[in-house]
Amino acid sequence: MGPDREAFVAYPNRRAMVVVVASLAPLVAAILASQLLHPAAPFGLRLFALLVLIALAIGIAVCLRLALQKRPVLIVDRHGFTWTRWSDRPIPWEAVERWQRKRYLFNDYLTIWLKDPSAHPGKPIQRLLGFGNRKLNFGHVTIATGMDRSFEEMMRAFSDFAPKPPLPEDPRLARRLLSARAREERRRAEGGS
Repeated sequence: MGPDREAFVAYPNRRAMVVVVASLAPLVAAILASQLLHPAAPFGLRLFALLVLIALAIGIAVCLRLALQKRPVLIVDRHGFTWTRWSDRPIPWEAVERWQRKRYLFNDYLTIWLKDPSAHPGKPIQRLLGFGNRKLNFGHVTIATGMDRSFEEMMRAFSDFAPKPPLPEDPRLARRLLSARAREERRRAEGGS
C-alpha cells in the first residue's frame, strides 16, 4: 500500500551521503595504513583502531546503501509513519505514546516513544543505536536529518498527522500549551508558517 496523496514523503539525500563517504574514506585509509605500517604498536591501541575501523566501515556501508536507495526513507501520513531505517513496516499512530523534538550536540532530532516497542522492533543496528539513545533520554525511534526534505518539513508533517502530546497535569502549564496550539492553528489557517 503506497502513501496517501497528501503524505509527507522523503528520500535519502544522496549528495550528503556521498560527502559523508568521501570524508570518512581518508580516515579509514589512514587507520589501515597505521595498522600495516606500525605492527609493533601496543595491542590495546591496535584493538582500539580496529574497533574504530569497523564502526567507520559500517557507517560507510550504511551511507552507500542510502545513496543507492530508490525508495522513500520516511513516509508520514494519516495512518502512521514508516521510517525504513527502523523497519519496513508502518507504525500506526495508535502505537505512538508520544513524540518530541530534541536537540543534542547542536543537532535536531525527532524522537518517538512507542507504547509497546516489542510490537515494532527495529533493524539490528537501529536497535543498538536506540539503546544508546534511550540512555540520553531519547525515545525508542529517533529520526535525524539526511533526507531530501528539511527537518522543519518533517516536524510539520508530524504535527499535522501525529497525535498531539498529552497535556501536563499542571493546569497553568496545560492552559499555556492549549493557547499556544490555538495560536499555531490560527497561524496555519491564515496561511502563515
